[in-house]
Amino acid sequence: MRRLYVATWGNPLEWREVDYQCDGRGVRRGFASAVCAEADKYVVHVLDSVVTASGGGQGRPLNPHAVEAAKKAGLKVVEKDGAVHVEPPQCEKWREYARRYVEELLRRIGIEGTVVVTAAVGRLSNKTYRGTPDLILSELIWGLWQAVKELGEPKGQLDIHLDVTHGINFMPTAALWAARLVASIALAAGYDKVVLKAYNSTPNQWHYVEVFTEEVTHIQFPRPPRSPAAKAL
Repeated sequence: MRRLYVATWGNPLEWREVDYQCDGRGVRRGFASAVCAEADKYVVHVLDSVVTASGGGQGRPLNPHAVEAAKKAGLKVVEKDGAVHVEPPQCEKWREYARRYVEELLRRIGIEGTVVVTAAVGRLSNKTYRGTPDLILSELIWGLWQAVKELGEPKGQLDIHLDVTHGINFMPTAALWAARLVASIALAAGYDKVVLKAYNSTPNQWHYVEVFTEEVTHIQFPRPPRSPAAKAL
């Protein structure tokens, strides 16, 4: 059995260290629920707006690990009155800065993982992001499938553990749909069975618990297929 952990991360600048109750595996301290995960491959999904985020100020929490990770990743860090704002020093290689930032955060909780950066939608820090649902989903599916391929020859059972604790807005929904479609690809590629489990952490108690599970046994399409070959498959 192979295990793929997938987490949706919003704005790490606003997180704080807590003691996570890891669903029967004891207590683990960290600023992200990924400290509870046990997998063969770790993936974090972030939006490309993560490098124009702010945290702290007016009594709000500020994650010092995120501040240091941003600096190490080469982001411009502006600190004023207890608040912090980050942004890339230049538009070129915008997503590379995002990857380096989140990879460094993962290392700070003892994880070497893959970062999948997708388009964002909406307005943040005087910047407008014009991603579309199709673009976000396609980028996420591609990134997750590359991670599945790195697990090795497709055979036996694949478990996908989706952690939506830190996802914001549409991220958990998009990640669940993408995971289901990736499970379909995995079945077509040769896996016998795919089990999808979703996890969340309870507010202020920080119990990391399984909230949803399903066994994917048939191939799903994002929309009804038109070609005869796809319909036959």
